[in-house]
Amino acid sequence: MHPGVTAEVVQARIKYFHRLDFPFKPTGVGSGWRVEYDIDAFLRIVVAFELLAAGVAPVKTVALVNSGWAAISRAFARGWTAREERGAEPSLMLLRSDGLDSERPGTGTVRAGREADLRGWANLTAEVMRAELTEEEEQAAEKGELSADEDRRLIVVEARRLSVALIRAMRKHLKLDVMRRTEVGIDRFSLAALAETALATGT
Repeated sequence: MHPGVTAEVVQARIKYFHRLDFPFKPTGVGSGWRVEYDIDAFLRIVVAFELLAAGVAPVKTVALVNSGWAAISRAFARGWTAREERGAEPSLMLLRSDGLDSERPGTGTVRAGREADLRGWANLTAEVMRAELTEEEEQAAEKGELSADEDRRLIVVEARRLSVALIRAMRKHLKLDVMRRTEVGIDRFSLAALAETALATGT
């Protein structure tokens, strides 16, 4: 899905994720052991690789995905179900990791899980400001107490684009039967995520 990322790099990143107990705490993993992922775990890794590509450190990537997975999975489900629709509205995953540029690992805080479905990209800036500033931060901003050099970068992942890229990667690298089983599994995962959203909102 990312040019220049070789199979060796993918394996190395996944091994490092295992050391962080991501996407789950592996048991019996070692030389000669094969790890199997369900669809939930597979998609967590897919989103995590997007964050790594955006420059987020692995430890913060894990924290972002785990803490915001409920909202991330809903946004992904909307993008996945609309992946073949022309002119479909974007389904965005909004994630922010403070201190991304810090030279000290672990500096800053990690927050995730804000979700936005926008009718047009023109509204993105205002939506991001509402999504990312807490009440305390808004008050601090009004008083001029927010540090000017604080890293406020926001990571925006468009779920439909990610879904299209994922399908292309699966068709290129997976055997046909495995690809079809995975696609059906993601279909079911997405339907379940959207059903939970409908129950929660009463729609």
